[in-house]
Amino acid sequence: MKSKANRLSILLLFITVGLVSTKTQAQLYSPADKINRVTTPTNPPVVQAIPRPDLFPFAVSAQHVYTGTYFREYDVTSYVANIGNADATGVHGWFGMRVIASTDPDKYPVGKTCYIGYTEFGAVPSYDYAESNFGGFSIPLSVTKCEVVLVIDRPLESFDDTWLNDTGDLYRGSILESDEDNNISAPQLYDFTFKAQKSSKATRVLVK
Repeated sequence: MKSKANRLSILLLFITVGLVSTKTQAQLYSPADKINRVTTPTNPPVVQAIPRPDLFPFAVSAQHVYTGTYFREYDVTSYVANIGNADATGVHGWFGMRVIASTDPDKYPVGKTCYIGYTEFGAVPSYDYAESNFGGFSIPLSVTKCEVVLVIDRPLESFDDTWLNDTGDLYRGSILESDEDNNISAPQLYDFTFKAQKSSKATRVLVK
């Protein structure tokens, strides 16, 4: 009788342990976890990114050609790099001006932005750069101080004369890049009021 009671106690102990273990497993693994363990592969496939160019203008060298009745004319040598993993073709750029000082506040008020020239690069190979001597820009005589930037890959038409609020297709341009946020060069400062000034954060171009 005693032996039978011992066996019953042992059986009840195993049943209790089994129930606790089952409850613990249920707490650790929800139905969703069980589904994930079954359906999620141990080594998921690697999704390869589509190769894309990544353009950014890194240098602009302007040479004053002549001064006309209304404008100062410049020939320009420009450089654009492609640090993306695909070639780019049909690369073009606009030169943009931001007015800092002016003698014509009606036509060229301080803060006004406008495009003042154009250039083309053609093809820019992946992990390489291209140089262009095509085009140039014109600075109005009434603008006595301004910044000039090179804006790469904007549509050739339908822009509103500023690059500061471009969005959507206008911001993206005609070349789909891996990074669309680096298509504007560092500004160059053109100061026609002083022969020399202390350098600023912008690249300074001193005009005699």
